[in-house]
Amino acid sequence: MAGPEIRMLGPFEVTLDGRPVALPGRKVRTLLALLALSAGRTVTFDSLARGLWGDDPPYRIRGTLQTYVGRLRRALGNDLIQTDVNGYRLGGPAWVDALDFLAHLDRAAQAEGRVRRDLLDSALLLWRGEPLGDAVAERLDERIRPDLVERYLTAYEQRADLDVEDPAARVSELQALVELYPLRETLWLRLLTALKRLGRPAEALNHYEVLRNQLSETLGASPSAELQDLQRELLVATREPPPGPTLHWTSPPPHAAASSPLPLASTAAEPEILTAPGVRPGVLGLTRFYGREGELSEVEGLLQDNRLVTITGPPGAGKTRLALELADHPDPGEARTALLGEVSEGRGVVGAVAAALGDADALEDTFVSTLGNQELLLVLDNCEHVLGAVSELAARILSECPGVRILATSRAPLGVPGEQLFRLPSLAIESASQLFVDRAGLIGAGAGLAEDDVRLICRRLDGLPLAIELIATWSGVLSLTEILRRLDDLLTAAGPSNDPAAMTSALDWSFRMLPPVAQQLYGRLSVFAGGFDLAAAEAVTQLGDDLLPALSTLIDHSLVVADREPCGGMRYRLLQPVRQYGESVLAADEITETATRDQHVAHFLDVARTRSAGLRGPDRSGHLIRLERESANLLAAANWARTRPNDLDLRLCTALAYFWEQRGRINGARARLEECLGRGTDDQRLRAVALACLGRLAWRQRDYGAARDAYERSLALFEEFGDDLERARGLRNLALVESTTGDTTKAVARCREGLALFRRHDDHRGRGSTLTVLGLAKYEDGDFDGGKEYYAEALRASRSCRSVALGVTARLGLAFAAAVTGDIGLHRAQLEVVVEDLRTSDGLVEDPEWLWAGASLASAEERIPATLRLAGAAEAMSRRGGRMPGVVTTFCETLVEKARASVGERAADRLMRDGATSAADDLMADALARPTPADRPLTRREREVADLTAQGQSNEQIAQALSISRRTVESHLEHIRRKLDLTTRYELIAWANGST
Repeated sequence: MAGPEIRMLGPFEVTLDGRPVALPGRKVRTLLALLALSAGRTVTFDSLARGLWGDDPPYRIRGTLQTYVGRLRRALGNDLIQTDVNGYRLGGPAWVDALDFLAHLDRAAQAEGRVRRDLLDSALLLWRGEPLGDAVAERLDERIRPDLVERYLTAYEQRADLDVEDPAARVSELQALVELYPLRETLWLRLLTALKRLGRPAEALNHYEVLRNQLSETLGASPSAELQDLQRELLVATREPPPGPTLHWTSPPPHAAASSPLPLASTAAEPEILTAPGVRPGVLGLTRFYGREGELSEVEGLLQDNRLVTITGPPGAGKTRLALELADHPDPGEARTALLGEVSEGRGVVGAVAAALGDADALEDTFVSTLGNQELLLVLDNCEHVLGAVSELAARILSECPGVRILATSRAPLGVPGEQLFRLPSLAIESASQLFVDRAGLIGAGAGLAEDDVRLICRRLDGLPLAIELIATWSGVLSLTEILRRLDDLLTAAGPSNDPAAMTSALDWSFRMLPPVAQQLYGRLSVFAGGFDLAAAEAVTQLGDDLLPALSTLIDHSLVVADREPCGGMRYRLLQPVRQYGESVLAADEITETATRDQHVAHFLDVARTRSAGLRGPDRSGHLIRLERESANLLAAANWARTRPNDLDLRLCTALAYFWEQRGRINGARARLEECLGRGTDDQRLRAVALACLGRLAWRQRDYGAARDAYERSLALFEEFGDDLERARGLRNLALVESTTGDTTKAVARCREGLALFRRHDDHRGRGSTLTVLGLAKYEDGDFDGGKEYYAEALRASRSCRSVALGVTARLGLAFAAAVTGDIGLHRAQLEVVVEDLRTSDGLVEDPEWLWAGASLASAEERIPATLRLAGAAEAMSRRGGRMPGVVTTFCETLVEKARASVGERAADRLMRDGATSAADDLMADALARPTPADRPLTRREREVADLTAQGQSNEQIAQALSISRRTVESHLEHIRRKLDLTTRYELIAWANGST
């Protein structure tokens, strides 16, 4: 029997004689991984213990190891793992992909030329994804994965450098890798260089800005000098007219189509689109029919009540396959199917139908007369290119043949009176995933496919059956990870057997069927990411009165999907493969593309301004939902604005700054604003507003020096303009910085000056927000009674201007005073209202102050686990850019230390980690939970039981030592576990050792 094969370079897998072996438990898999990485060498007991348990081993290390080794031997054979006086070793004939991978790389380092290339290729082929997956203990993963990933990335870069003359071969892979490893600058350098060589400098610049933001946000660093030099070269390149793209059309290109109308009937037949390999005209396919049971039943029901039903849907949706399934079980009577895809002209429709009825030479009058006495289902498939002839024939049959029902498939309606349309939706993800696996299985590649990867592929293909089947054929050639990296390219490429790109052919066919205005609209709509409404389409496409007829045509031809929103309005979208084709249509006309994308930016700049202003009003949630819904469009607009020579980018980023702040995207927002301001603008008012936004973001990051500088420069500009309200806001902003940094005297003076201006202009929101700063300044001075008065007045102002955000801030100020003075009832009352407001205005949850308010209430009520979970969440949010006044921070640090002391360091760390990863709803529940006996600190006797447990004593021994019954010991242990949120005796031992 051959030895096992152990694969770590991707999901952890073990096979024996070609069959997968299931290993029970993460610790057992971790033990095998530790031994496999040192195959042939003894791994000491201590090393294994550190790899399995770190600094928190079980009481009996060797006994536990022996148990795990026994499980491995039962699964893989007794001879595989050998015992040594000092430890264990993997002694049998095992193959380990990681060792083979490293050996190939070591040999490649000593080789040159083709030998080096082949060795690198052999090593890289072993890589299946992130090493080890989630199958092993986290501490092993942290030790081993970084080294393996580094070796892989270095090898990949070395191999990519050998393809320097063929940049297109690596672009898709590099794009996928920079998503996985966004801080590795050497990958970005190779990606940008490849894009530059391909004549795509604007795209390369977009990638550069993504990297710059990530480095700034994550590390506070800038790209390397080499990357900055490349950026300068790209900026020069974008000022030169780029070479036009080469498009391969089977009909006139889009810009030609607009001026040279196509003939009414195309002479080219539609490519045959089959939803399963092996399906032939009129014969049900041999492959399984997935995920359409509901649609099958619905269309059957429609045919019971309607004599003409037309199935419409986008190219590749599976219209033909659904119709064939229905034709296989007609009720009542029999079915005949006429496939019209091969018919090139309208006059060929009669012959095709006659042939389907059994006599290809029959005249129309003859077979209509024959049908007059029959009951059957007539299926007319692929009607869209001969709609006129099909409509005339269908109308005559329906009129003269009462027993005939017609089921048509078409990308557009027939337009016959009484026609019932059924728009075929995309497959649900579950069914789409089953389809992918089934079709991959036809070429022997269906086994062992990672479910998450399959689902992600199907999601990116928007559940289109044809696209899924086309991509599934690649699973015999590429791994799923590689397919994901190359997905867009594979959709338009010839298949593995060099078949034509069916998706592109199908969309070519649909495009040729469109009138010129609809062709123009199709290309222009491709600039939308994530959908659009009618107002957006009107603003961006600039087609005036032609828009609605053209949009209706695209919907009828199933190229645009129309969805009804809960509010009753309509929203439109292009499925991803359809949108990708539309982008190539638009790119064929550079002038139109530039104008359309500029209009897209202008429209969403207006959306950003309107909706961001609404975030401060009573309908905050509605505006927040709209901005979130348009987030993909806003990102696309921002990326395009970056490439433009005007200050569009600064205007858009300024408009979105408050939204980004509310969503916790503070680091990225600040980096974008600094970049835009660095490029300069002639609009000094825009500059003043942008500086105020920048100051706010810097303050949220606790960079008070930068905040003060930005606010002062903004205030100086507004004073030049003589703008009272903006000057009042500037005074309040500077007062906030000064109050936070301890200069409360100056803060109070600025607030009072600003209050006078706000009152003069009857600005309740400005007045209320300034009062909260005054209240904070008083708190910083220790005057809690005075501070409460200002916060109470701010609360009244929030009601006048109906500002949820201002009301939350005011109530949190009042709750803090209640916490300091020990008024638990008032504290809870204020926090309950705050939490209710947070649930309806979720953007506010990104402010850590409500978490500290919850932690302080939990502390006052001796709910220790909740205190630590909420404190952990607050600290995590603060690290992401949340703000905390100094007086609040000092108070909360004291209560956290008290809570930590009551449960011990290890338990406290675990609870705070839990809080940092908890959902907002769970944290809200923690904040308002009522105290129970389990929340109280350990009693003296419970502490004694915990200490004796940590010493390794059994329950019987503890009972004897404390002169209590064993049942009482067990009761104490249960209370301890509930109070400390522990589950096992090992955790209790670790807690007791860590807290002493």
